[in-house]
Amino acid sequence: MIYLYAVVLIALLCSFMADRSKTCKALRITIKRFGHILPAFVGMLVLVSIILTLIPNRLIVQFLGRSNMLTGTLIASFFGSITLMPGFIAYPLCGILLKKGVSYTV
Repeated sequence: MIYLYAVVLIALLCSFMADRSKTCKALRITIKRFGHILPAFVGMLVLVSIILTLIPNRLIVQFLGRSNMLTGTLIASFFGSITLMPGFIAYPLCGILLKKGVSYTV
């Protein structure tokens, strides 16, 4: 991850040296768009955190675990299709579910 940040920083510096005004304009647009996404991101993060706290690990593993591949995949597909989460929320959530014992196929 550090390498990705380094590449982005180098690209930003190259852009800044090539055309300072365009880079500043692009950064302002980026910050403005991030400000529009931030409330939804924080809300989804809080909602997912509350749900994962309230539902016991054994229940998550029971329905989405390794022993119930077909049922787990169907349940995960159903909830995944109605939530329509952006990737920056879905990927960390998948990491949490993997740590709890849910299989990769779900």
